[in-house]
Order: sequence, then C-alpha cells, then structure tokens
Amino acid sequence: MKKILSYFLIISTILCFNLSVSAEETVTTTVSIDIENIDMDAINKLVERTMDKSDVPGISIVLVSGNQSMYMNYGYSNVDEHITTNADTYYELGSMSKAFTALGILLLEDEGKLSLTDPVTKYLPWLQVYFKGIYDGKVMDEKVDLTIANLLYHTSGIPFYTIGEIPEGISDEMLEKTVRNLDGIYLDYYPGERFQYASINYDVLGLIIQIITGQNYEKFIQEQILNPLGLNHTYLFHNDAFQNGVMATGYKLAFFDIETYNAPVYRGNTPAGYIISNSIDMERWLKIQMGQIEVPEQLSRVIDRSHIGDISVPTQGNYYYAGGWNVNIKGNDIQHGGSNPNFSSMIIIKPDSELGICILTNLNSNAAEYLAYNILNIIEGKDIYKYLIDDYKRVYIIFSIFPPLYYSF
Repeated sequence: MKKILSYFLIISTILCFNLSVSAEETVTTTVSIDIENIDMDAINKLVERTMDKSDVPGISIVLVSGNQSMYMNYGYSNVDEHITTNADTYYELGSMSKAFTALGILLLEDEGKLSLTDPVTKYLPWLQVYFKGIYDGKVMDEKVDLTIANLLYHTSGIPFYTIGEIPEGISDEMLEKTVRNLDGIYLDYYPGERFQYASINYDVLGLIIQIITGQNYEKFIQEQILNPLGLNHTYLFHNDAFQNGVMATGYKLAFFDIETYNAPVYRGNTPAGYIISNSIDMERWLKIQMGQIEVPEQLSRVIDRSHIGDISVPTQGNYYYAGGWNVNIKGNDIQHGGSNPNFSSMIIIKPDSELGICILTNLNSNAAEYLAYNILNIIEGKDIYKYLIDDYKRVYIIFSIFPPLYYSF
C-alpha cells in the first residue's frame, strides 16, 4: 500500500507543477475588474460541472480584485455529516506551502544569517550527494556540493522520485529523518545545470532553518512569518486547525466514487506541502503578495525578493521558478499549485491588474487548477477550455477495475 501511495504522490506533484505551466496562455494582463459585474451564473455553472466531472466534494474560492474581495463556497467539507464549506473551512495547502518556507530562507538571508550561495554542507555536513555523468566536458563520478539556491529554485538535481520515499511520522525528528534519506543519493544532473521540480528540496530548506535558528521549523514560521503577516488562520499542525475551526475532511477516489481518506502524516514534508489555511487567510495572503496590505518593511522586502525568478536556467514553458512561485517571464502572473494525497489547491496572482484567485479543495485532482484558470477566463471575457479527467483519477479507475494486478506497484 505504501508503494501505491508513493505512486500517487508522484502523480500529484507532476500535476501541481506541470499543468500550471501548460495553461500559461490563458493568463494575460487585464484592466481592473469590478467584482459586482462578474458573471456569477457562469462561474457557478462552471464550478458545478467541474465538481460533477472531478468528484470533488468541497471547494472554497476567494477572489480579490483591487480592494474588493469575494468568497465562494461549494459542496461539503464533510459529506457524511453534511457539513458545507465556508470561508472558515481549513484545507491543506499542498505545495503552495513552499512560498512560506521560501520567505523563511529569504528572511534569514536578509538578516545575514545565510547566503543563497552557501553550500548545504555548511549547515548539514553529513548530507553527501553524488553526480555521475558528464559535466562541462568532464566525466565525473564523485561527491558534489549543493547550494541553498539550488534547493530554493529546484536546480539541485535531486531526483523527482524522492517524493515517494518521504517517511511517515509526527515526531520532532521527522524533518531530519526525511532529509537524511537523501544522504548518499546520486543526482539526476549536475547542480545548477537545469530546473527539475523535487518537493523534498524544500524539506532540506526547512531543516536548514532549524539548524540556523535553533527552533523547530514550525515555531520559526509561526513566529517570524505567520504572526507578523497577520495570518491568524494559518497553521502548521492539524490539531491547531481542528481546535480553531472546521478542518475539511480529505477524500480519495475509490471504485468510481469518493471515500474519506485519513492520509498518513508526513511532518517531515511540512515545509514543502503541509501548511493548513482557509479562505480568510488566503484573501489576506493574496493582498500581501500584491502589496495591498502594509506589512513589516523587512517582510515586504523579502516578499518582493521571492517573486524574482531564477534566470540562471532555461524557463519551463513561459515560467521561471522563484521563491515558492512560478513567475511568468512577461510579468503577467505568479502562481503555484498544490496536491497532497487528499487535498488540492491553486493560486494565481496578476499583480498589474491587482487580480488574484485561490482555490482550495478536499480531493486530490486537477479541479483546483482548472477552475482557477477558467474563472479568470470568465472574468476576462475569454472562452473557457474543456475539463479533462486527470491522471490521478485515471489511475484510480484502473485500480478499481484491476485491483489484483496493480496493488503490487
């Protein structure tokens, strides 16, 4: 079963990054939009059709345009108990969490406590990685150095498959245990040579934060990022979310339907994908990114820094990777998706038009991403594109038909 979950984690990460890049042509700069003039009937119909085709049980949406905001909620946070979604419903953010970890790293850089050019072994001397191949005309099979920038911008060469080998657990030691899985690994390419998304890069960053500050990752992010930004409805532990509101129940597809899924806990992967929030804080997060809310000067500075893409490697489509964001080379938008075993999300921000949208769902699917792009298409008077079943659902359909053949994956 662990191998099956690992397989789905890999598919989820492919979806949360690659689909967001492929849809780039649908997001171009717009003029300011009056929310009162938005065709809500078209949006409601789009959401209803998408929920029907994707089987997503619950969706929370927040839209920001200039100084206007709108919350939209559909379906159930808990199907069996008929608890409907609302702006207070909490969801796992998936890889949208990376933007918070990036701010932590950039904050420490701003304070002179690290440099992005620092070798990772300066902080984690036991983490030895190797490269075998040809680089700069030289045949190599030896230990190589990673830099913090390599991790931040996904140019480390750490294999993508490592997402499937993250250990389960909730103890304080899980972050270090997760990173120690990389010790002795062979990289897919020489560090800094090109981009390759590997979620565990950000877990290494989280551990570096712990080493430098002497605090656990969660406490640092809470005290140095969330509290100063006024994100009072964003949490790093499920228990905190449960105590302070309604945590959406996560679901998975099974036998052409959905079922409750209590996914394993991967605390060692929190810096990359397990921060929890709701629409209220995502509205504030959108406005913070667009400079509409006054925040401490230092944090404002590092937020701007987090929007600067890494131009040292070729783009992925029309995007560079920045500090937890995909940044359009034309400056049209910044965005990032997120997918966990039982949650999915998507955020798109168009700074020039002060337009932003965040979609939160309680099923792993491509529905969040699809809706984000096409709600913006409706707002901008463009055609919406057809919803296509995602690979995650296809795999579950196959497993439902041929369980004996595929459960040995």
